[in-house]
Amino acid sequence: MASLEKPDPEMETIWEQEAIRRYDAYKQKRAKAKDLQEVLKKYV
Repeated sequence: MASLEKPDPEMETIWEQEAIRRYDAYKQKRAKAKDLQEVLKKYV
């Protein structure tokens, strides 16, 4: 549990790169955004 209490800098960098990749894909119309309510209906 102690390892969950402090952020892992390497993992933070990986997630940051992934977020940038996804946002760039969205801006370039290579990925579509979905409405939150649509997603919640499917998975909740």
